[in-house]
Amino acid sequence: MTEPRENMSGSAASWFDALRGLRFQGSDFSVLSGPLVYLALAADDSPLYVGMSRGGIGRLFSRSHHAWNDNDINQIAYFLVYPVETLREARALEDCLIHDLKPRWNKRQLLDFPVLSHRLGMSVKGVRVLAHRLRQVETT
Repeated sequence: MTEPRENMSGSAASWFDALRGLRFQGSDFSVLSGPLVYLALAADDSPLYVGMSRGGIGRLFSRSHHAWNDNDINQIAYFLVYPVETLREARALEDCLIHDLKPRWNKRQLLDFPVLSHRLGMSVKGVRVLAHRLRQVETT
């Protein structure tokens, strides 16, 4: 495969050299357009915000996102994005991450397992099992 720079000349080539592009593969778009959970982190790796989206990373970049409007987004050093299969999994992972990490910008910090079980429509035992599995996935 030829690099894009090889197909450019003049000012396009100089722009290409000056910019840092992000490279995505075609398969990335289907993963990044489905349900996912995102985590905004500060430079010291402390969690700032955990959110979820049913429609992919568009929510993450929305100018109308309440977390970005209510806080100084310049504190965000980077994002982690966790694609999941279903909206239910996204809600469960978001709730578990908020509960465990206690991000500074999240308003609903202290959800306990009974509250989570009601929100997710699962038994308390089921939420505990799911939380344990999600934590195992995070560490691998």
